[in-house]
Amino acid sequence: MTGHVHRTVAVVHGPRDPRGTLGSLIGAFDGRTELQFVVAGRDPFPDPSTVDLGIVMGSGASAYDDTVPWLADELQWLSRMADESSVLGVCFGAQALARALGGSVGRATEAELGWVTVETDDPALVGPGPWFEFHFDRFTTPPAANELARNRVGAQAFRYGRSLAVQFHPEISPRALDAWRAAGGADTDPAIVAAFDRLEAGIAEREDAARSRAAGLVEAFWSEVAGFGAY
Repeated sequence: MTGHVHRTVAVVHGPRDPRGTLGSLIGAFDGRTELQFVVAGRDPFPDPSTVDLGIVMGSGASAYDDTVPWLADELQWLSRMADESSVLGVCFGAQALARALGGSVGRATEAELGWVTVETDDPALVGPGPWFEFHFDRFTTPPAANELARNRVGAQAFRYGRSLAVQFHPEISPRALDAWRAAGGADTDPAIVAAFDRLEAGIAEREDAARSRAAGLVEAFWSEVAGFGAY
């Protein structure tokens, strides 16, 4: 351990249960960080020069939808964070980081709802999975980034400097699923309600294995990508 507790800002996109939104990532980052939550659209983004790490989580919004009132500010913040600090982008967070760095985001040819495997160029950092996915959009890897993983739907992970973006949800856990429901949207979209109900049992059954994969991802990200050293 380096002895320095890094200041980390977790950007979430719903005001309810922000710690739950991070799921198993809370345990993986425990003791490494001084954690602050920012709710997009409610809280101001801190100066990137004062932050060691930004963790940007999923959202029911689309990263290409410029009618989302807080999106422009988040993209601007992510652009600075990627150049000045370190970012871990998850699902929507990965898509937003891709767009902030010059990639594109759009509707995927098919939704990915459930457990998938990926083709990876760096299995020590991004393993093949299975990883949990719940998204309808996809990104293209930014020009200056290094694509690390993909599948037939599209890019699944990239690295840019000291930042990592993953399309999947390493944080998945029963509590994370409950936090997604509480954030809103599921109760108004029958297809999402049905998908949650279908996947709930599998999430509980795979919780331990998913937590282990998340811990491995965080360990590799922490030391190899963010460059914070061994923990």
